Amino acid sequence: MATFSVPLSAGSSPALAEGSGSAPGVSRSSSRDHDADDAAVLARSMNTPQLRGWQERLVIDIVAPGLDCEGDAEVLVYLSSVRLREVDAELARRERAARRAVDVRSPFDARYDALMTLSRELKERVDVVAYLAASGHKLRRVGRDGRGRTEHAGPCPLCGGRDRFRAWGQPQSRYWCRQCDARGDVIQLVQQVDGIDFAGAVRVLAAIAGVVR
Repeated sequence: MATFSVPLSAGSSPALAEGSGSAPGVSRSSSRDHDADDAAVLARSMNTPQLRGWQERLVIDIVAPGLDCEGDAEVLVYLSSVRLREVDAELARRERAARRAVDVRSPFDARYDALMTLSRELKERVDVVAYLAASGHKLRRVGRDGRGRTEHAGPCPLCGGRDRFRAWGQPQSRYWCRQCDARGDVIQLVQQVDGIDFAGAVRVLAAIAGVVR
């Protein structure tokens, strides 16, 4: 039985807490920096009724924190909001898959497919280093990694750490801060730096790349 680092005190469903049925085990240990990734993994492992139950519990924790809170209510709302985004995304993915299975597509499906296609194109055209340079955040080149990607170092644009941030160019451009442990691809970085959603991050990169759609 797999164990994921999603604390019970931050919005897990009762079924998960009891470990009943086919629900995966849940550990109380958690890192806020990896919570979205953990929630995405956990959401994909659940069946749809379990997922909808977790969604309901997360909404309650956001709207009425403190009723079943073992810690800071503000932290609970933050964690629940992060997880709810992943739960909503997984449910939406399943709904799109179900429509495709019966060859029934909505206008939203076409827009979603176009957004995903554009996001993949932009990640190839604008890497992490290029985005940071366009944002006025300069890094210095420190060499190449084992994949042959250029490696850059400098202050973290998220936590302000002075020299523990690393960014790599293409292929598969990524970033990692050894101080706050933020990591991901260029779209995730835009979301974190600008505080915007996925679609907003795609628009930012499209503007940098000069792509008009």
